Amino acid sequence: MKEKVKGWITDRFKPDHELGDDEQLLESNIIDSFGTLELAEFLESEFGIKIPDQDLVTENIGTINLIVATIEKMKS
Repeated sequence: MKEKVKGWITDRFKPDHELGDDEQLLESNIIDSFGTLELAEFLESEFGIKIPDQDLVTENIGTINLIVATIEKMKS
């Protein structure tokens, strides 16, 4: 799951370095506000979850590890 998320982010947003699992994606400008919507669409279609708009916050999707934890929480 983590590699799938990291691979999609890397392919879509093309950071100029290898992403760390705890790297702040929004604060380091890898993903912007439009990118969070694209990310949510990807996660919803890929993992069969629904992410409410109010959950599209740094605490849930700010890093790759947080994204994976959010997916796992929503799937349980």
